[in-house]
Amino acid sequence: MEQTQRLFNQESYTIQRVQKSHKQAEKLQRINRLTDMEILMHQCVAGLSSLQNAPLNYITEMGHLAEQNMQDIMPRMEELEKNRATTLQMGGTSSSPPREDAAGPSFRN
Repeated sequence: MEQTQRLFNQESYTIQRVQKSHKQAEKLQRINRLTDMEILMHQCVAGLSSLQNAPLNYITEMGHLAEQNMQDIMPRMEELEKNRATTLQMGGTSSSPPREDAAGPSFRN
């Protein structure tokens, strides 16, 4: 009876460890995929790589990542613009020249 209970506890423990390891592996795979996409995104922006031969699901996921990054950046940009406007109203100087709009410089010819 006691040996059966120990075997059951050992089996239960082993199952829990396998499940925990599986979840950790999935988390690491997700982190690695996001890191790879961020690297590729930066390479594309720098002109070092192209998405021409990338699979469609990879491009789609990269689009979602870019949208998420923009959502994370926009509140900070708005806060900086608000602080800049407040500083200018108080008679301070801006460390950068005024931009045409909040979206960034214009690249018109």
